[in-house]
Amino acid sequence: MTTEVSTKANIPIVNLGQLGVGVSEKPREEEWLRVAKELKEAFGGVGFVYLDNHGIPSTLVEKVFGSAAKFFS
Repeated sequence: MTTEVSTKANIPIVNLGQLGVGVSEKPREEEWLRVAKELKEAFGGVGFVYLDNHGIPSTLVEKVFGSAAKFFS
């Protein structure tokens, strides 16, 4: 298992897919530790993170991004 965090536009991507969304068995402690380490590295380095396979519907994510864009414009 690799501990490297892949990036998109220099923002780390942390995959949450094995933590329970659509997974039939309880996540292993190693998975929680991997996610914790990757989040710590992301927030301690760049300060931002993309969360992948989080289970939030894409329509809601798009709505939130749209609201943020309006707010910051």
